[in-house]
Amino acid sequence: HKSRLWKVYGCIECGREIFPGEKRWLCGNCIEEYSYCVSCGSSLGLVRRHLPHQMYLEEIDWEIDPSPIEQSGSTSQAMMKAFDLYSSRALLGVRKRRSDK
Repeated sequence: HKSRLWKVYGCIECGREIFPGEKRWLCGNCIEEYSYCVSCGSSLGLVRRHLPHQMYLEEIDWEIDPSPIEQSGSTSQAMMKAFDLYSSRALLGVRKRRSDK
């Protein structure tokens, strides 16, 4: 789910979004962080070392480990586990309306 992302990555060649659990090519030397998907990286020959760029594969991590939610036996258990996993997030819960001051 996209709410579990730290940040969004996209391939600068084809424009496809690269999701958590997928790998991306990126340069270990450049200040700018740009990404290539595995398919474009392979077709562009990024496996080879291009000086001054040292390209390497990196897997995009999840913000949280989703396995406890996925292993739930019911929707209500999944919801409770999700609330537990996200309890530290500032915007989790009910927001006050102006009339609730």
